[in-house]
Amino acid sequence: MNILICGGTSEADYVLSAFKKSHNRIVVMNDNHETADLLSEHYDLDVIMVDPTKIYSFEEADVTNFDLVVSLLDKDADNFVVCQIAKQLFHIKKAICTVNNPNNVAIFQRLGIDSPISSSYLLTQQIKGESDVESIFRTLSLENERIVITEIKILKEFPCCGQNLIALQLPRTGNITCIFREPEVIIPRGDTIITEGDTLVIASSPENQQELVDYIKNGPDDEELKRREEEKVLQEQEDARLAEEALRVEQEKENEIRARLMKEVEERVAKEQSVREEVLRKQIEAEIRNELVQESHSYYDDDDVIIKKNKNTRSTKTTQDKIPVVKDTTTRFKAIRKTQK
Repeated sequence: MNILICGGTSEADYVLSAFKKSHNRIVVMNDNHETADLLSEHYDLDVIMVDPTKIYSFEEADVTNFDLVVSLLDKDADNFVVCQIAKQLFHIKKAICTVNNPNNVAIFQRLGIDSPISSSYLLTQQIKGESDVESIFRTLSLENERIVITEIKILKEFPCCGQNLIALQLPRTGNITCIFREPEVIIPRGDTIITEGDTLVIASSPENQQELVDYIKNGPDDEELKRREEEKVLQEQEDARLAEEALRVEQEKENEIRARLMKEVEERVAKEQSVREEVLRKQIEAEIRNELVQESHSYYDDDDVIIKKNKNTRSTKTTQDKIPVVKDTTTRFKAIRKTQK
């Protein structure tokens, strides 16, 4: 990582001792001769003797696109100028500076300084967290105070004591990250029971911290209960709508299946009807053929002699047709020879 350190005396020495161990590339700008000689000799690096608040100093140091600038000058205004030059003109990614006046912390943050650090401000926050009248919670700020970690010790009279996390229904503005229960640390789940003496570790934004502490200590207020009731009504309405929609979809599927089955039944009935009609047609044709055969046999008498209806009508029967139908084989052969003669 490329780091630029501007100004400072003992602070610069401490920062260098921390970053030098990680083999980072470090450039130091300091206009104090004694401090520059001390840092150069102790850490075996070149210290640029320039005023860090001047633009030409950054050009001489050649620190464009560095990863980090740390400004440790005595005046807040000078630190602000250094950070602005570094970020705006030389595109250094992150700016950290010390702040003497705690009131300037919020101002520096709004003006784009990534991490303005005030020892007085940090001390005040620590004292505030440690000196709660009931000594039940402590706080720790992270990510430039955008995240607050709150530790709350559970007392017997708290409404949440004996409840699981599902019943607790902690507001969505915070989340219980873990529970200290001597001698173990518990990663909470929905069925985890909160017991007396537990220490809840809650992550939230600073503006929601007090709301969460009050919620743990006193339970939901009237406004929260009203909101939950409204949410419950809305959820019931949504559940009813979803159930109605599911029923409608199910009914549509059922109707679609019924229509498809009816169509298949109709097609099968029509096919079976067609088959029956074909069978009936063939039966009628067979009966007609049998009747015609029987009618043709009626031309022969019982003595196997052809009966001619009209003597003047010329017979068109062949020799084979003139052979009378007999059951006895010998008689049949005789009839054939007689016909041939």
